Amino acid sequence: MDLFSNKLFRLNFILLIAFMFLIGNYESFSQTVLPTNSSPVDDAVAPLGWTVLVGSTDISNKDFWAGWAAYPWEDSPVDPPNGHLVWVTGFYSEVVGTTITDLTVGVPYSMSFYMAEMRSNAGGPPTLYDGTLKVTVGVDEFLFPFSGGLDNSWSLESLSFVATAVSMPMKFEYETAISNGNFWNISFSDDVVDEECDALTTTVSSTDVCIGDEVTLEASSENGGIIIWDGGVIDGVAFVPPVGATTYTATSDNEDDCEFSVIINVHDPDITASVNEDVICLGETAIFTGGGADTYVWDMGVTDGVVFEPLSAGTITYTVTGTDAFGCSNIATVDLIVSPLPLINFEFIADGVSSEDGSTGGCIINPVQFNDLTDIDPPGVITEWEWRFGDGAT
Repeated sequence: MDLFSNKLFRLNFILLIAFMFLIGNYESFSQTVLPTNSSPVDDAVAPLGWTVLVGSTDISNKDFWAGWAAYPWEDSPVDPPNGHLVWVTGFYSEVVGTTITDLTVGVPYSMSFYMAEMRSNAGGPPTLYDGTLKVTVGVDEFLFPFSGGLDNSWSLESLSFVATAVSMPMKFEYETAISNGNFWNISFSDDVVDEECDALTTTVSSTDVCIGDEVTLEASSENGGIIIWDGGVIDGVAFVPPVGATTYTATSDNEDDCEFSVIINVHDPDITASVNEDVICLGETAIFTGGGADTYVWDMGVTDGVVFEPLSAGTITYTVTGTDAFGCSNIATVDLIVSPLPLINFEFIADGVSSEDGSTGGCIINPVQFNDLTDIDPPGVITEWEWRFGDGAT
């Protein structure tokens, strides 16, 4: 079985051809996409600078799939309007990709392309399957349905995206609900992506600051435009932004300039302080824990998450300073009640005389009264008593 028959498994297929080319003043821009006509017709290949991501893509022309004379296209398609003679072909389960380079983050770009849907009679009479060309730039997907039927004419399409990195991946595939012998095809005729406008030259002192810190935003136009910032910002003048994430946008009065937006994040960490016990006795231990930050520093000799024994009694306030990943700090407090140990004491009264007054005993026939005289310093409170009497020898 030959390569083409093996790939199609003798299924009828529709050729999908999408010819991509870029318009505009190409010499003005340096954003590049390598062209797809850099290699001759063949199977299981991709153009220079392109990568087969899934399956094994091919390079075809207007007459034959992958240049194989045994597999002509139906309905005599023509070359795309830019005159390219070859392009990338892919099976319904194949994906090809490349990289757009030299982008400016935050700047919008656009590209225009021709696309057409074509058929071949390989494996028997062709059946019409009208699918959709799916283009993915970065993580954004763009869908371009074909006109369907027997219409194999080229249509002009376009897409726009905002650069999220200086280099962004781009891939192409055929989206269809039917698993068949369909093919998609693309052809880039130029090596640039067109900026929709001219990027402003900008300086941002910092995008992540702590509450109360100042930020300075600056922007200028290569076209001589006058820059205005929203949010009350004055170009080049320091200001204190509010807590949270705030977007600031610079606009120019020159229509050739792009807008510029930046998000300033002002951090005010919400620090918490806790202790595993609210009340302990003097001599017992507690564990203090901070929350809401990355690092914690306690006063009073406490180490976060480590057993600690207070050295004095009373209601003591402990303070923790928490610092987040951006170096922003805040404090929180927690109280621990350390109850002192009681001073045990008691008296007995025999024959009406207290041991506190020197009594050492009384007549055996008279009752003896015992009274608790135990004392405790604040904030301790005695709530329970337990008497234990020996047998006269203990």
